Amino acid sequence: MHEKLYNGGIDRLRAPERVARLEVERVISLCLEAADLKSVLDVGVGSGLFAEEFSKRGLEVAGVDVNPEMIVAAKRFIPNGDFRESTAEALPFPDASFDLVFFG
Repeated sequence: MHEKLYNGGIDRLRAPERVARLEVERVISLCLEAADLKSVLDVGVGSGLFAEEFSKRGLEVAGVDVNPEMIVAAKRFIPNGDFRESTAEALPFPDASFDLVFFG
């Protein structure tokens, strides 16, 4: 078991107060100002909160998380995303596969 495994529940991660506090839309907008991006890897994707916003903005989205429950949740919110169980230290994608690596 990974020492950073989150077990607090999906609803808690997606609570409106938390979404507002994280300023999800603003963070994504700032990320997209940097360049013309087509794809993003969300490391520690959780329930897919940030990945979902990237997807809404037209990016191809992938994500990793150590918690298999979070992978299931992310796939539920972003069915066309590529989500895999993995640590940040051992990403299951070749180098240079994404325009942006996001670690929220």
